[in-house]
Amino acid sequence: MAAQTSACLVDAAALKTQVRRAFDDVEPPPWCLAGSAEGTEPALLAREFTAVLDRHWSELAPAFPDQAPGGFGSALWFFSDEAFRFYLSAYLVAALDGQLAQADPVFHLTHGFTQAGTRPINPRRYIAATARD
Repeated sequence: MAAQTSACLVDAAALKTQVRRAFDDVEPPPWCLAGSAEGTEPALLAREFTAVLDRHWSELAPAFPDQAPGGFGSALWFFSDEAFRFYLSAYLVAALDGQLAQADPVFHLTHGFTQAGTRPINPRRYIAATARD
């Protein structure tokens, strides 16, 4: 059992190194943190993440992205594409360390890859847009 646990730790450590390297040169997007302006969460997200733009994602305590914005833990739903790309590493590393209670980066990377993702989201508003779009 100890060897198996040790192997898992090595794999997680190697994977975290790969994540860090893959996104090492991505810069924070100060001009477009939120991909939506509807509701209160995008504004909270913009305010909270603007306050930490002077720090690299790796300097943030795992509780910050897990709780942001405003304790909702819903930032991954509201990030702009650029912000998602920059902060994704923080979520992935925290997930590998077992430090996320609310946020689920795997869901946001894989949602919509099933046939269920082909139904229109809200035809009255988005016409034929689906979760895959």
